[in-house]
Amino acid sequence: MRQGDARSSILFDLVLEAVLQKINITGHIGTKSTQIFAYADDVAVVNRNKNVLKDTLVNIESEARKRGLRINENKTKYMEVTRAASNTGHLLCGKYEFEHVKEFAYLGSEMNQTNSTSSEIQATILN
Repeated sequence: MRQGDARSSILFDLVLEAVLQKINITGHIGTKSTQIFAYADDVAVVNRNKNVLKDTLVNIESEARKRGLRINENKTKYMEVTRAASNTGHLLCGKYEFEHVKEFAYLGSEMNQTNSTSSEIQATILN
């Protein structure tokens, strides 16, 4: 199947769903420490604990590798959301080193490490 074929995105979604189903995350959105958001090939992993985040990423990578998927280290970013400015270095996770960023766009929304919405509101007004 060629990249860009209409069936390729459906196939990818099915495989990604199988990967994420293998990750043991129980509870509901208010109580679980790990939350995974996925839309097409954009996946966000949110966690309250850095070590648990690393474990989750290792599990995702392992399950994905079993199904022929791999994490693109160049496109994967790490951001720590905190009230105080954070100058944390890159996130070392297994064989990967994920770049630390202070802000990024996810599905068209601007995210930043202080969880401020002012830049998102400003971007919406200007566009």
